[in-house]
Amino acid sequence: MTTAPTQYSSLAGLPTLGTAAAEDVGAQPGNVVQLDNSGKLPAVDGSALLNINVGPQPVHCGRLIAPNTFTVQLIPYRGNALQINGKLYTIPANGVLAIVPSGLTQGCYYIYAFVNGTGAIALEFSQSGHTSSAAPGNLGIEVKVADESRSLVGMVFLLNGNTIFDTPTQRFCASWFNQRPRPLLKLTGGQYTTTTASFTEMGGGAERVQFITWAGTAVQLGFSQTIDLADNGTTASTSWLELWIDGSNNSGLETWGQNGAFSGTIGQMFTTISQQIATDLSELVLHHAEIAWMSATAGFTTTNTGSGNGQIWGVVMQ
Repeated sequence: MTTAPTQYSSLAGLPTLGTAAAEDVGAQPGNVVQLDNSGKLPAVDGSALLNINVGPQPVHCGRLIAPNTFTVQLIPYRGNALQINGKLYTIPANGVLAIVPSGLTQGCYYIYAFVNGTGAIALEFSQSGHTSSAAPGNLGIEVKVADESRSLVGMVFLLNGNTIFDTPTQRFCASWFNQRPRPLLKLTGGQYTTTTASFTEMGGGAERVQFITWAGTAVQLGFSQTIDLADNGTTASTSWLELWIDGSNNSGLETWGQNGAFSGTIGQMFTTISQQIATDLSELVLHHAEIAWMSATAGFTTTNTGSGNGQIWGVVMQ
């Protein structure tokens, strides 16, 4: 006797199979999830799951660097997990590269990581500020203001809108994660003279170190300079030297060395050393440190002793 196949166009009067019997298998909305051949779940969004006990996840991984003057790169460092909009993404082994977009103007830009249309991490240049997220699942992550889809990873200064320098004289790239002390150094490149009785910048802007920094981060700075005192054959007088940041000596500086004051007559040479720390500099601003000097009596000549006989040094966390 042959039994005709059961038709399930109608389930009336047939054994109850449950609601899953009429659903498709897959990972789309409304599908029944099926384990793969190794007994593992497929890739699904588990953000709504509760009471899942997992070990600590490294989410402050990576470091932003400038491998050349027109590119930034987010590289794996102390792990490769990056949290974006409440989910963990993997920084690829070769990092995430972004070329400076055309059309930007000179200034500082934050670098934000986001997920592009292909599901990969990408980087965005933006002058919009950042804030600590209060969103569930993203709590405490530094994000772009009013945009949870952008996680902060760094900051750069673009010279002429397209150039990123990362040298001891010009530190224009700062990572948000895994910052490290970056040396600052500028050797005096020329010989200069002042006869004014008020402070002016030695070199008129040519002898600066330039850097960007995060708000609330200490910057250590110092200088040394050898000078030659002359009084134009008249009377002795005094010369002063001090360290400036951004054109003044009160930019959050705390002094633990002494600025120089020298009294002397024609032909006398002196060397001064000063060390200071700045603690309240603004971010998204290009800062500069320089040597300022003056002659206490107008007409009294003070001369630095030439190229290489002075320097500004320091350390900035980037």
